Amino acid sequence: MGNGFYIWENNYSRALQWAKDKKARGTLENPSVVGVIYQLEYCLDFTDSQFIDLLPIYFDLLKADLHTAGKDFPRNKDVKVRGSWK
Repeated sequence: MGNGFYIWENNYSRALQWAKDKKARGTLENPSVVGVIYQLEYCLDFTDSQFIDLLPIYFDLLKADLHTAGKDFPRNKDVKVRGSWK
């Protein structure tokens, strides 16, 4: 798994193990586990198949809009300082 953050729903033990593994490998100096309460309301809920099925449709619409506007498709970028949000 790459840079970023990960969510283990209802699995604090797994999240803590992930942080400990990152520290042991030396890939993160100060790995952390943060508890989060989130509520999905007006968004694409990818835990629900009806929303997953919409993704290709909206992807194609976005691609067409960007093409019409003469813009490139956005790309993810790595953080400049590995293991840091600075």
